[in-house]
Formats: sequence, C-alpha cells, structure tokens
Amino acid sequence: MSEIHLRQIKSYLQKTFNGLIDLSDYQNKSETDRELIFLTRSLAAFTLMVLADISPQEASKSIVDGGQDNGIDSLYFDRREKIMYVLTQVASYVVERSHGVI
Repeated sequence: MSEIHLRQIKSYLQKTFNGLIDLSDYQNKSETDRELIFLTRSLAAFTLMVLADISPQEASKSIVDGGQDNGIDSLYFDRREKIMYVLTQVASYVVERSHGVI
C-alpha cells in the first residue's frame, strides 16, 4: 500500500472517530503512542462499523482493547440479527520522525 493510501486511511479514521475512541488508559503515554493506539482502535471500530452496519458512535463503544483483553479488540452483539462480532486485529504502522505515524 502506498504512503498516499495510508495517509487517506489515517485521515478518514481521524475525521470519523475523533473524540469517540477512549484513550483514557494512554493519558500518560507519548503523543506517538496515543496516536498509534487511536489508529489501532479506530480501525477496529471501522471494521465493525462496516461489518455490522452500525454508527461510528456505536462501533466506538464496542472497543475493549487494552492490556487485559486477551487479544480481543472489539465486541458487538447485533440483537436484531442475533450475531456476535468478536474482532481481533494486527495492525502495522510506519513511524517516521519527520512525518509521524502513517
């Protein structure tokens, strides 16, 4: 994937999930660490948003990512369809000093 694609994805995630993703467990971390965890969590929320056809707000509430999550990043139960979504993901980001996280 090209750098321009990564920047477009990052921009979309920031625009869509800004203020919705809980980062309270990263308050004392560096800006780079907070940005990485935001992107990881917002990507999980986006995936759920598409798969379950839910709002960004609802998808953001499903994030369970953290130190004691046993590898699960997001949980959502669709009562209408009776489907339980359990998401885990591995994301890879390129960090450059001059450009930040992409």
